[in-house]
Amino acid sequence: MPLELLALVLPAGLDAFAVSASLAMGGLETRERQRVAIVFPLFESGMPVLGFVAGASFAAPLGDLADILAAAVLAAIGFWLAFESRDEIDQARRLARARGPALLVLGAAIGLDELGIGAGAGLLDQSPFLVLGLIALEAVIATPLGLAVGSRLRRLNPVLFERLAGTVLVALASTITIGALRSGHF
Repeated sequence: MPLELLALVLPAGLDAFAVSASLAMGGLETRERQRVAIVFPLFESGMPVLGFVAGASFAAPLGDLADILAAAVLAAIGFWLAFESRDEIDQARRLARARGPALLVLGAAIGLDELGIGAGAGLLDQSPFLVLGLIALEAVIATPLGLAVGSRLRRLNPVLFERLAGTVLVALASTITIGALRSGHF
């Protein structure tokens, strides 16, 4: 698997794990755990699809600037994950107890970073089935894993995983920018 592809999908899995672990550490009833285990992966894997479609639709008209825009989007999402992760964890706590339209709004809010990752992948002209399939697979694995680990380890700091995810995205954005500068695209 190319390093760029790994750097695109790994942050989504780290994010899903961190938020799920944080929820479990806060204590969830069985019903809330089940809701998170179903709803959270749906948004974590569905939002990148929307982002990918948007990014891919802009990639061709932007030409060489698509790489620079992708780097900017990924860097912005990376910095947001690294420094604002508590907001997402708080939203996830509300999601665990939400119902109806509130569940949809909170799920979409939590998936905003995955929307950005999907947009970056679309702008970079990555394989949609591979990128989106890997993100969905990670969400399905990382969410229950985070719930299980978080319920057993009360001292784990999930914000560290969010910061790691953000750092990976910023590093990828830097690599894309350097590559674009070297090739004369910018």
